[in-house]
Amino acid sequence: MNADPTAISFALPPFFKDHHVQGRPVLAAVEAMELLVAHAGRHFSASTVINLTNIRFDKFLFLDTPEPPPTFARITSSNDGTHRAVLTSRFKRPGAAITRTLTHVSLTIDQELPPIDPPPVDTIACLTGRLTRVDVDRIYQDMVPFGPAYRNIRRLLISPDGAMARVGSPDPLDPRSALCLGSGYVLDAAFHAACV
Repeated sequence: MNADPTAISFALPPFFKDHHVQGRPVLAAVEAMELLVAHAGRHFSASTVINLTNIRFDKFLFLDTPEPPPTFARITSSNDGTHRAVLTSRFKRPGAAITRTLTHVSLTIDQELPPIDPPPVDTIACLTGRLTRVDVDRIYQDMVPFGPAYRNIRRLLISPDGAMARVGSPDPLDPRSALCLGSGYVLDAAFHAACV
């Protein structure tokens, strides 16, 4: 299946504005992934396990207009059972005659992934090497300066081998239900830990 771009719409809960770059609200990467997977799920049977690969975040989708910008999704299916999903928007400079298409996020969805066995607890609970505790306040003041809804790392330890974080959800909780990828707060916080 090679679908033409389909217009998609999404509501903007007030907490979306807490995710911003240089004071301008942008669609969180995890929210863009959710939009694409939800849209793609309309084109093929859903699976209890979704494997996302080849994820690219090319351009911010700014959300500082009264209505979200016109946004489109294109789903391309391959013979191997995977689906490529691309989130785009259209942009026209004032006074310009040409409309540009901006690619914001693209990813590959594999719905045939067998169930994954979690790694042993001792593997994920013990980082080797010297551990450094990172001051959470510094993360959200200096490194990832988002508003309260996206300040979800509660504790962070890093080492040359990786990071271990305790994360939580903001209060009030995200009111949305039936999200394809579950609450985006955990993955968003994992991205923040990776940035640190």
